[in-house]
Amino acid sequence: MQYSLDSSDGIDGTWTDASNGDTAVPLASFVGKVYIREKSNVTNNRVVAESPSAPVFTLFSDRISGLLPNTSGYYEARISENGVSWYPWSFVSTDTNGEMGWGSPPGSTTQVRVKATSTTLTSYTGQQTFSNN
Repeated sequence: MQYSLDSSDGIDGTWTDASNGDTAVPLASFVGKVYIREKSNVTNNRVVAESPSAPVFTLFSDRISGLLPNTSGYYEARISENGVSWYPWSFVSTDTNGEMGWGSPPGSTTQVRVKATSTTLTSYTGQQTFSNN
């Protein structure tokens, strides 16, 4: 058996041989599809995990709106994508309507994702750029 973290169709991409027994796969910040395949028959492949879709949200100057309410610990957010840390949803105040207090400087890009758990991959990232026009 082999696995790939960058295949687009179960055949292309970089493939790593699995060990006999448990195989550690680096998924901490991985986003995409995880494929496995039979090494001697590469057309025998399957997607075994896939990141959820990106969250859809509305960005205002002082808040993010439109996400699921009461989901502390479910989302992460950050401003900019250049190595800035992700902040857990509980880091900022969230009301029962799913709005999050968030300061977005004009021209900045806010990103939101569903964070990884022990059974779910990190989601694709939703993003919006705040403009004060």
